[in-house]
Amino acid sequence: MNPPSDSSSPGADSDPGFDFVAPPSGKKPQPTAKSGLPTPKPTLGTVSPKQAAPQPKKRPARTPARAATDAAQEARKSATLAIGPIDTDREISRTVGEKLHQNRSQLSSVVTSTILHTVVFLVLALWGLPREHEAPEIGLNAILDMSEVEESVEPSPIKFDMPDVAESPIEDAAEDTSTNIEEMASSEVPTIVDSIPKVETVADAIDPAQVAPLKTLPTGGGLQGRDAESRAKLAAQNGGSAGSEAAVELGLKWIVNHQLTDGSWRFRHHRSECDGRCGNEGSIDSPTAATGLALMSLLGAGYTHQAGPYQSQVKMGLDYLNREIRYLPYGGSLGGSGPQPMYAHAIATIALAEAWAMTGDVEYRKAVTEAYRYTVVSQHRRGGWRYTPQSPGDMSVTGWQVMAIKACQSAGVKADKETMLKAKEFVDSLAFADGVQYGYRMIGDGDLEPSNPKRKPSCTAIGNLMQMYFGRELEHPHLRGACQLLADAGSSDTDIYYNYYATLVLHQARAPQWKRWNQTVRDHLEKTQRKHGHEAGSWFFPDLHGNVGGRLYTTAMAVMTLEVYYRFMPLYQTDRGIEVQAKKAN
Repeated sequence: MNPPSDSSSPGADSDPGFDFVAPPSGKKPQPTAKSGLPTPKPTLGTVSPKQAAPQPKKRPARTPARAATDAAQEARKSATLAIGPIDTDREISRTVGEKLHQNRSQLSSVVTSTILHTVVFLVLALWGLPREHEAPEIGLNAILDMSEVEESVEPSPIKFDMPDVAESPIEDAAEDTSTNIEEMASSEVPTIVDSIPKVETVADAIDPAQVAPLKTLPTGGGLQGRDAESRAKLAAQNGGSAGSEAAVELGLKWIVNHQLTDGSWRFRHHRSECDGRCGNEGSIDSPTAATGLALMSLLGAGYTHQAGPYQSQVKMGLDYLNREIRYLPYGGSLGGSGPQPMYAHAIATIALAEAWAMTGDVEYRKAVTEAYRYTVVSQHRRGGWRYTPQSPGDMSVTGWQVMAIKACQSAGVKADKETMLKAKEFVDSLAFADGVQYGYRMIGDGDLEPSNPKRKPSCTAIGNLMQMYFGRELEHPHLRGACQLLADAGSSDTDIYYNYYATLVLHQARAPQWKRWNQTVRDHLEKTQRKHGHEAGSWFFPDLHGNVGGRLYTTAMAVMTLEVYYRFMPLYQTDRGIEVQAKKAN
């Protein structure tokens, strides 16, 4: 039986709205009574004392003729009480028969009204009788006071495991998405730029005056390579080219042109000014994740809200995330409204933390520190993370969370050692093939999820990158074996997710296979970038993740892949720039 490896079937957990909040304890505040309600009307069918009919007086025995006359008079009196006074002078000259004929229609209306009122009265009386086995109804006052009840409830954190299932919402969405690319004719849409910048060297591809200055940051994966001078130098030294830097700039222009007026980006990018002029939009809507990816690509080039050509756009995006964070007793959630909130939370946290680290802007300090707290509390007891807080982990989401923690550290947040130790234990548990390869997640009784031979080894790339973050030495045999495995597997023409992580591993590991790998990936991205029309500067590849995230996701990931030369400083480096062996992890 073949050893298990990566899987394309990430599982879903529970309702994306899950916030692991304990149910309210104690008694609920009872709604208070409201005054000023309308006074109940008198019971139907009752008559006030002023309207009561007079009692008839006793009369002596009458002759038949007299009796008939009296009957007519009594009828006339009854009609008078019901329909108002009758003109007595005119009535005297009429016979009893004429008077009865005159008022017959009026008497009929009175009788009909009396019967209807009586029926209504009886129905209401029966309705008001007490019924057995029936819960009391909530009155109007209780409904009006529900806001007071809600405000009094304060959630408290509680940890428990979420059920794990085999299917993933992102995979379900991908299966429903067509893999056919519909190319748009360049003559049908306007272009966002006149042409690709013509450059001769890497340094000519960027404008030093527009790149943000950086404060001093810790070396070893730091962000100080993003300033103008370092960016050009590192790109030239590590395999970048004038063409790759031009592709980065063109890609960033496309991203900026698809920002919404509220500062966010969406995978369903037709909501922007694009208005459907770019094909292949995403099939899900996770604005905090989309905004985080867009900002990561801009920040990776050294463009912040304080320096660079896109200061206002970056500021609007950061402020959007700063508004969207939901502060809870156990931290700040940036998961937003997407189907997999922990993915979005990690990506948005990275963007805010890098912006704070690059500029020192304390406006985002609270959001970053609280987002870090939420990440720690959301970790599963076995060390991983998945789509919802505290659910059994998988390699993909765990990789984003560890990178978020590293970003928070670069901003000055002190990472919890226990959290990183548990994360390492989780990554170790997914290792196989003598520790060189990694699976996606554990299923059943400690078994790795079955392999999928159609997928590139993304989890192996992520697992080895995490081990480097945990301190694995540069010449560790498992790391060297993984680099060879990734190089042998080769890059993908469509899976930008795999290419992104494998590129980070081979670059940071100073692998001997780096030069050939880099040339293949770099040249492929330069050739496949759209050059004309409203899509100019963007990428799209039909792929499991590409079909879900769409053109915005693919473009941001492609830009960050081309920024690998300077996005992060080498992990195995001291302040003097000398490569050293990191402390061997136990």
